[in-house]
Amino acid sequence: MSSGTSVLNVVAGEEAALVLHYKDHLPRGSLVNICGLVSAVSEVFRVKKDHLFLIQLENVFIVIKQHKFLAWQEQITPKKEFVFSNLCPTTLHKGISVPTRVFVPWTNSEMHAADKVNIFTIRIQKWLEEKTVTDIEHGNDSLSTMTKENTTKLVSYQGVVTGTASAKYGIYELDGKIILHVSALPARHKFVFLKIGTRIVVYNTHREEFREEPRIHLHCCVMSCIKVEENCSNPQSSHIKVDTFSPSNQVVKLITNFGLNGRDISSLLDMVKRIKVIAKGPTHAEEIVSHILSSVCSWLKHHPRNFVGEFLTIPHCCHLLVGELSGRRIPMLAEIKGLHESTDSLDQDLSTLKKKYSSHDMPASELNQQLYWSYLPRVITKSPQQILVGRFEFSSVSGRLVLRDDTGSINVIVVCSAATAEHTCDHHCLEVSQGKPITCPKVQPALSHCLVGVSKCEVVTERFLNTDMADCRQIDRAHVLQSRYVTYLQISLTDCVFLDTRDEWPPESCEPSTKLMRLPPTEGVPGSRPSVSERATQLLYVTHVESLMVKTFTTSRALVFCALGYFVGDSTEMGHEPAEISDSDVAYRMSGARSKTSVGVVGDRKAEDDADSSPVDSGCSVIPVVVVFHGRSVRWYECLQMGSFYRLISKGTKPLFKLKAFYGTKLKAAVEFSHARMCYQVDDDISVEKVLSSTVKGLSEDIKQRLEPAPLDTVEEILSESFSGTVVSFSGQIVTRKHLDQNVATSEKIQIHSYDSEELETRNKTLGISILKRRTVCLEVGAFQRQSVQVYMNLDNISYPLGLLPGATVLFTRLERRVSSSGTVYCQYTTVSTVSVCQVSNPNTSSVSDSTWGTAHRGEVLQVNSQLGVQYLSQLYNGTPTSVGSFQVLCHVCTFMKLSLRVACAACGSRFTSTGCSSAHCSSVESTFSAKASVLVDDGSAPAIVSFYKSDLVRRVLCLSHEQWHDLQDLIQQREEVFIHQFIGRSGVTSSVESFLMLLCDSAHVKRRLQMCVRPAWTIARARPAVLNMNNFTTDELLYKKITTGLDTFETRCHPYLQLECLDLQEENFDPVIFQKLTS
Repeated sequence: MSSGTSVLNVVAGEEAALVLHYKDHLPRGSLVNICGLVSAVSEVFRVKKDHLFLIQLENVFIVIKQHKFLAWQEQITPKKEFVFSNLCPTTLHKGISVPTRVFVPWTNSEMHAADKVNIFTIRIQKWLEEKTVTDIEHGNDSLSTMTKENTTKLVSYQGVVTGTASAKYGIYELDGKIILHVSALPARHKFVFLKIGTRIVVYNTHREEFREEPRIHLHCCVMSCIKVEENCSNPQSSHIKVDTFSPSNQVVKLITNFGLNGRDISSLLDMVKRIKVIAKGPTHAEEIVSHILSSVCSWLKHHPRNFVGEFLTIPHCCHLLVGELSGRRIPMLAEIKGLHESTDSLDQDLSTLKKKYSSHDMPASELNQQLYWSYLPRVITKSPQQILVGRFEFSSVSGRLVLRDDTGSINVIVVCSAATAEHTCDHHCLEVSQGKPITCPKVQPALSHCLVGVSKCEVVTERFLNTDMADCRQIDRAHVLQSRYVTYLQISLTDCVFLDTRDEWPPESCEPSTKLMRLPPTEGVPGSRPSVSERATQLLYVTHVESLMVKTFTTSRALVFCALGYFVGDSTEMGHEPAEISDSDVAYRMSGARSKTSVGVVGDRKAEDDADSSPVDSGCSVIPVVVVFHGRSVRWYECLQMGSFYRLISKGTKPLFKLKAFYGTKLKAAVEFSHARMCYQVDDDISVEKVLSSTVKGLSEDIKQRLEPAPLDTVEEILSESFSGTVVSFSGQIVTRKHLDQNVATSEKIQIHSYDSEELETRNKTLGISILKRRTVCLEVGAFQRQSVQVYMNLDNISYPLGLLPGATVLFTRLERRVSSSGTVYCQYTTVSTVSVCQVSNPNTSSVSDSTWGTAHRGEVLQVNSQLGVQYLSQLYNGTPTSVGSFQVLCHVCTFMKLSLRVACAACGSRFTSTGCSSAHCSSVESTFSAKASVLVDDGSAPAIVSFYKSDLVRRVLCLSHEQWHDLQDLIQQREEVFIHQFIGRSGVTSSVESFLMLLCDSAHVKRRLQMCVRPAWTIARARPAVLNMNNFTTDELLYKKITTGLDTFETRCHPYLQLECLDLQEENFDPVIFQKLTS
């Protein structure tokens, strides 16, 4: 077509949609000329092996794919009229989910600006009639039904490029005030022309506005295009090195895959900057951020992009709009410094305490006692708004596990969930791939210097105040003599993601060969540690780890601890004669005899892979030893687990042991006679590696049995008069915590408000030992809420154990059992004792007792129910093993024995009042609803008392809907607590709520037939034998029972009520089928 005097007949762009509508009625090979306003034009992008670009002309689309027409893209400018000749209507099927009718250029197609061509616009009806299309819908209404209006407002902007600092992420600055994002704009040219000083016009962008500067952000999508108005005129700017934009960049992929908006992109770049600072070294920050978002941020969803589909959709809908509707999705990295600042505020705490105790009237001594200690737990990663990223370090000063970022550090205690409490380590625990969650719940030496992301944790602050308050109205800073805040994190390692590691051994120039948290390292690999054979090593089996304590009372106070265990095999220490260790004079069997014991050694990797490897010869030995860790070596305190093997490795050519065993003649004879352990002090720079017990070859069954840890005692056994042991180990839940003056039982005069000097207090705080006023911690530790024992802890020169909060499940080892003059049994914590936190109370559950002692969750119970058999209650008296464990019973609810509804503190489980938690040691302001019940049931064979510890089970046994239960909770909130039992009678009812509950519990609506999944309650606490036998009951254990026949009343003896715990229940009717199952 000539652009001279010839006239070209065209169809208006707004009517071109009818051509597509009647495409199937047009003669084969029909072509059309269209003139219209170009609404949008894309950049030339690649789809698989093809390059193409798209044009939106009014409400129709043109797809340009042929190579000879790709040059049109540079000539077409949006918001101007253009003429396209010889366009062919077609249907696009490939690459999109919904077939769409579009125009494509034909062989002789041309494109011109509308003002450069002589055109004559003809009506679409006339054009269709010329094409023999007669069935035409007339009117504008028919046209409007075929087109959709693009309601999305896209903006265009002209400006000069003034900043390219983030060009590799597709972020540019225009006119010093506008931020342009091009990462989501597909283009083959990769924006190499965007240099400082270049004037450009960007069309069809998404505008986003912020309150802070820079306020305006423009986001390009597939509808956008960039046109250069004026190239850079400054020759110096051409020599400025600019990072080239790369769509394969990790950050760019995150932006495009997740459809991030401006606020998310800003948070993402801030995260990259902080990760570079936190990592401190040659790390790949962008790759680490990618692992954080893909592993920790599960709420982020990947949206695969279809460029053609995005462009052809009307109204416009692209991945950027998804990000705008989702709000903030990229979490912020919490600062450890902020965790301390948000809790260590004495003035704020005193203000809160003044409000809490302003209405109280108590003696000064009691007030000061209650103000002494309290704690505040806070879940900082409860919402997806922030996460923690830092490096795990083992502190060589305090011996604790520390999480460190660029702002500071915080102590960490690792707790286990119920599912991981019985975890056994395997090779998966020693090798974790980068970006994958840590699977081992136990602290491993390989965690040292590992960069991790913590998705869920709880920050706890324990506050100690040494006060001299005269009354409740004088709570202020002037009466605070001393204060100490202990802030730490409670985490589970299974909630952490391994991001990166930094090995201490290779030089900085060595690149790590793999992104694995691996132990032991592969020998001979570049960048790995020196070969084990090149350094002194010794295999150690740990049976017990004593408490961290102060080594000396001088000004240079330092910590030290001892690990009791056995040396397995000979030492390879350089310059250390093996005969000194394996000599018959000092190598003792575990039984105390003087001869050697044949054991195996740690096999190499080849031997580990050989399942049939034979035991080694009998030249090796097992030696009972005490290994002393001091100085920098105390950093391994947290990772030494009792009942595990570890390899002690020297650094370089340094000796393994700083002080060798003493081999004096008299000492030798004394050790031989008493069968004592030899003492070895390790070097400061010693390294520790975990060794799996499965890799220790050749251990005899006798040796394995001797290495097995001793079984734990129970609280019931410790409290019994027949218990003869003096050293005990047991597990239980902390019920209460108190702090007593150390000499309270003596006749010495105590200075109530005495305290250490500021210098000594600073040292103690740095080392993490002792507490203010050197008081004794008194813990009441219970066994499943039935019996409890007092544990007294004098921590003057012992590292202060973290996490000893009410509701926590703890494990004590080697406590000293004592009996007071009044016959009360209690336990004393000594320097050889240890305590570890196994589980913590969950503030998200209904109550502390529910979370700690609760049964399985409802989903877990329902899975078990289908596999449990139905049996009679009387079968529990048969003395058969089948009566132990969970089972189903079909029973009738006879009467309610007890019903407790109360508002409890979400942190400690204490009663919650209008002024807050009733516990003086708790500062929590969050409450939860707790419900418990005790019901007498009968299945026709025997009665039983069934206890309900879950709020949802209480609701269901009361036949209340969720709405009714919610209304009842609102009423209980006003009264704080309602407790009803069968002995108070109707005269004890004091409120309408109690009256309603009494009538409900006594109604036929509640006293009905139920199918329950139960388990014997005594199997939990082992208060009774696991198997009952009715023939073994004594006369005192049998209960009196009165039976009225109508004529007379008889008294008889019957067996005691069975004590059961309900795990689940459902409505059930007694029908012949069920009876057949019971009797079959």
